[in-house]
Amino acid sequence: MGKSRIRPEKLADYQATGYWKGMTMAMCRGYEEDSRWPGLTLHEFFDDTVARFADNDFIIHGETRYTYKQVADITTRLGAGLVSLGYKKNDVICVLLHNCPEMVFLQIALSRIGAIIQPIHLVYREHEIKKRIAFCEAKAIVIPDQIKAFNYVDMMRGMAGQAHVDHVFVVGENKAHGGNIRCLQDVWETADAGALKAYLEDTEVDANDILLLNFTSGTETAPKGFIHTHNTILGNTLTAASDICQFIPGQEVMLSFSPMTHTFGHMISYFACMTGGATVLVDTYDPEKGLALIHKEKISFVQGTPAHFLRFLDHPDFAHYDLGSLKILATGGSAIPPATVKRLEEKTSARLTVWFGMGEDIIHTAVYPGEAEEVFLQTVGQPVPGAELAIIGENGEHLPAGEVGEIGFRGAAMFLGYYKNREKTESTRTNDGWLLTGDTGYVDGDGYLRLYGRKKDMINRGGSKIFPLTIENALSFHPKISSVSVVGIPDPELGERVCACVILKPGESLTQEEIKVYIREKGLSHYETPERIKIMNDFPMTPTGKIKKDLLQKQVVEDGI
Repeated sequence: MGKSRIRPEKLADYQATGYWKGMTMAMCRGYEEDSRWPGLTLHEFFDDTVARFADNDFIIHGETRYTYKQVADITTRLGAGLVSLGYKKNDVICVLLHNCPEMVFLQIALSRIGAIIQPIHLVYREHEIKKRIAFCEAKAIVIPDQIKAFNYVDMMRGMAGQAHVDHVFVVGENKAHGGNIRCLQDVWETADAGALKAYLEDTEVDANDILLLNFTSGTETAPKGFIHTHNTILGNTLTAASDICQFIPGQEVMLSFSPMTHTFGHMISYFACMTGGATVLVDTYDPEKGLALIHKEKISFVQGTPAHFLRFLDHPDFAHYDLGSLKILATGGSAIPPATVKRLEEKTSARLTVWFGMGEDIIHTAVYPGEAEEVFLQTVGQPVPGAELAIIGENGEHLPAGEVGEIGFRGAAMFLGYYKNREKTESTRTNDGWLLTGDTGYVDGDGYLRLYGRKKDMINRGGSKIFPLTIENALSFHPKISSVSVVGIPDPELGERVCACVILKPGESLTQEEIKVYIREKGLSHYETPERIKIMNDFPMTPTGKIKKDLLQKQVVEDGI
């Protein structure tokens, strides 16, 4: 199978649109020669795996199983059906689905025709969906018929004339639709497979085309749409699969706690496509279902955010399940509390890997399975192959080891840019192609990245700059605390004071004095000691399991703390 190489005119076209600032042809050729850009599309990876593992299970969803050969047939016919309905290369298709087989079918089928998948979180409703469809100029949206008590078909019918798409495709048992609302399964079951072949005679789809348009997870006020080519996201996925996790071809069974509408969860099927493994899908996150599936399906790899793993560990029936099949646990999406690292190591036989990055650059540093405990507890690893790391000062200078600044990234996984937001794309890139991530930290003497947190979360207490993550990491070990988030609250004298918002373990209570003593025992300074404590039952969260600190801070202030 031939590998595609980027043409100079393709790079020029992207840069004329405002994308890939600072990217050069020399960089591109370097990524290709080092195989950090694999030169294959998602469907080419999949088809290659089908040739080797045709009868292996690819998708496991409840009692339903699909082999690679079966999915190859479905996705070819689904691609043909979509082409017959007028869909083509670079069309944006919004996909508002749970972790289900049809989500995976669409990943591969849309890749086959060169269309762009745009995942939308299940919790979004009319207001967010109308905005997303309009902003992305989406040609179609795919929805479930119903999840729990909510009917998505009725929602879309109620938006007729407001959400302008050619089709609403529905996944589920209810097939009684009409107008532009169609059953997705009918599209592939009634398709003429020859339509795809005829379409591809005149349409080239290669690894430098756009595969994914997704949006930042919403801890900021206005989520931004980031764009990845096949090369930028699949090269990084291949690095995780082969270099970090060292998956055994044809043998792994994989589960994601994260929704596939989030980039972290979206990659779970990519891992299988590349390695011949099986993907176990759970509609929505449920720690008990996860435990039961690990036990039943002998799952070897699980990925999820720290919040997912915390609920997993805290489940009252945790000890009742056999988790001996687990080999690798991968966490990312937000900083993992060191106490959670310790508990995962102690309560499972699996090896842990921590991935640090963002939707824009996927994984840019990692702690590899088997590294020393202090590396897991104190750092977020070293740059992965194909990635460069820099700590950048206030004036754009690169800082030496040990000095704190903004974390900059450059490498093969660099996204093209922010969709329809040239100004934001420009402002987050340096002229020589470094992405300014908004995270702060420093590189230690061994080349490991030590994270301080988001620049925007920094607390300014009377001129002292305080990074909440330092305090959160210390308090994560407190025996009475289940979860903690630290925010700054306005103060007329000092500008801001430190407030620790905590969720306690069942039956516990906690005083300000206990926190004060504990922080001092951990060796933190007096100004890092929380001056306010807010006991809470839960935190405001994004759909992907991150704490929404802006809403948390607002809630604390409104409550008069």
